[in-house]
Amino acid sequence: MIKVFKYVFIFLFVVIFYSSVNSQSLMDDELTLLIKEGTQARVKGDYKKALKILKPLAVKGNSEAQYQMGEMLRKGQGLPQNHKYAISYFVKSAKQKNVKAEYRLGSMFNEGWGVKYDQKKAFYWWKKAAFHGHTDAQMQLSIAYFKGWGVERSFINSYAWSILTTSQKIDGSKANKKMLEDLMTKNEIKSAKKLAKKFWQQAVEPYQKGSTVRRHQFRD
Repeated sequence: MIKVFKYVFIFLFVVIFYSSVNSQSLMDDELTLLIKEGTQARVKGDYKKALKILKPLAVKGNSEAQYQMGEMLRKGQGLPQNHKYAISYFVKSAKQKNVKAEYRLGSMFNEGWGVKYDQKKAFYWWKKAAFHGHTDAQMQLSIAYFKGWGVERSFINSYAWSILTTSQKIDGSKANKKMLEDLMTKNEIKSAKKLAKKFWQQAVEPYQKGSTVRRHQFRD
């Protein structure tokens, strides 16, 4: 009798466990579809629908919904344009490592939109986004290192990031890479290529199967 109860208990545990897993998976799928629906509504200009879907999710802490709300406030879509309020949403989203929010914060600090103009903070957020696989942020790092925006000027670092963006076929990166080559010594280029391989392993390879970064082969 004890053995029977033991097996019944195990059976019920397995059933409940897998029901819970399947239920959570279903909830995640439904949430993904809901976020997609809200985002599509925003892109199509149906801001009333977008707000109805996205705002409650943002309040509950969903990072993608927070990012989308930030974009609506940044652009004045269905809401009065408010860069400062947009920043608050981007910060919440970026704290959950939403790469788009990290990149957007860099741009906001670089332009002084809703915050005090601060190139160091712009660089800080672009660097975070770059190492999380955001190709536009990687391009901005290359430019920032070249011009000394918020960081000490470094042709080696600039060239290293330009190798990554060129390998990923980002517009304008090939011309930037060529321009840097004309300004650098052979030893500097050699050092930059070595650094680029390290950056590639950290900022591209982990994200190649995701939606943030397209698949490309490393080329120096």
